[in-house]
Amino acid sequence: MQIRVYEYGCGRGQVEGLDLAIDQMRRRTEFWNRMVEIDIDVRARMDALLFAGKDETELRDLRETPKKLLRRGINGRSDEDGTKKDQEQIKAVRAAIRARLAEVKRIRKDNAAKHPAELRELDDNRKVRIAEAQAKA
Repeated sequence: MQIRVYEYGCGRGQVEGLDLAIDQMRRRTEFWNRMVEIDIDVRARMDALLFAGKDETELRDLRETPKKLLRRGINGRSDEDGTKKDQEQIKAVRAAIRARLAEVKRIRKDNAAKHPAELRELDDNRKVRIAEAQAKA
């Protein structure tokens, strides 16, 4: 059996073009960060247009309830009967979450139908901003 050993690296001599390579890496990171900023901004504006109001806020609160119940059981704060009761509560809360989620989806879909021009404008604006960021990169 023959064993081969490979060595990778830049070598022991002077590395040429290192400053250019580092500059390219920096520019790539800056471009990525700019893309993330654009995405976060557009998503926030879209969420504001599609927001389902009280239903969405209640859904957010409902989603925290099973986590709290599970944590309480894991930390040993429930006795044997409490654990079963917690599991039943979790099942009930999950059913409520599914129902509320369906309602939130319906409302967000209705909001999208009410604001097609604004959503299209946001998407067009996003494309322009991305093109500008690419040109600068």
